[in-house]
Amino acid sequence: MRIPFDSLTLNAVLAELQAFVGARVQRVLQPDPDSLVLELYSPAGMGWLLICWRPAYARLPFVTKRPSQGAKSNLLEACRSRLEDTRLESAHQVGFDRIAELRFSRGGETHTLIVEPMGKHANAMLIDARGKIL
Repeated sequence: MRIPFDSLTLNAVLAELQAFVGARVQRVLQPDPDSLVLELYSPAGMGWLLICWRPAYARLPFVTKRPSQGAKSNLLEACRSRLEDTRLESAHQVGFDRIAELRFSRGGETHTLIVEPMGKHANAMLIDARGKIL
């Protein structure tokens, strides 16, 4: 049975993620070609945020244990070089759409990971402060 990941579910996940605003991104993993995992560390504890854009199972939940590294891609390399050792500055939903913006900063540098867990239109992209897709 497929459980839909709708706007209300995304809103609930992002509400849970608020406890990790200010958390440090320790590691970025890619367990499969359609997913990333951010290992977050904060005073609230450690968490692994799964970002999946697989069309049939697009979602953005916390997972209970660290997945293993399985795939490599240009997105993984871009996220590793720009997001590891940054702080999660904000996590919010765009309007009430199925679009999440996760903003990270380190020094004066900011990057935004935009996740669209929208079924067959699911996507994830990393952009810099000028809006350039990396």
